[in-house]
Amino acid sequence: MKPVKLIVSCKKTLEFKYGKKFTSVKQLLSKLRASDKKKGLDSRIVFIDDPASAKAAGIKAVKNISAKECKDAIDALYKKYIPAYIVIVGAQDIFPFQEIKNPALAAPGSKMPAWGGVIADEDHAPLAAYVRSLGGASR
Repeated sequence: MKPVKLIVSCKKTLEFKYGKKFTSVKQLLSKLRASDKKKGLDSRIVFIDDPASAKAAGIKAVKNISAKECKDAIDALYKKYIPAYIVIVGAQDIFPFQEIKNPALAAPGSKMPAWGGVIADEDHAPLAAYVRSLGGASR
């Protein structure tokens, strides 16, 4: 059995950002998939907010593109495929990451400025709890 690589994104936000150039984005993702196939990977492109793509991947489509729903979709995909790799396509404006408390501010003697949280994709790690601080404390 070939190792699975999931290439995950949100179609609506990609279409909004790139407009007519979204076709080029899809072509690039298809080229990545073809390249992966030559390397022995079973790569699957999943737009978690697109009903047809989500259904083909065996998950429910995300209705509201939020950090929590994106995290839940990653978990569902992980449970279904147990992939070797997960690639999130897009930054915060495409695939919302979670805002966590800045761990540097909590460090004893920290001289870091007291500004808000940190945007991170770390907590999209499959099966980890949706959290607001590193170390596992739920929000």
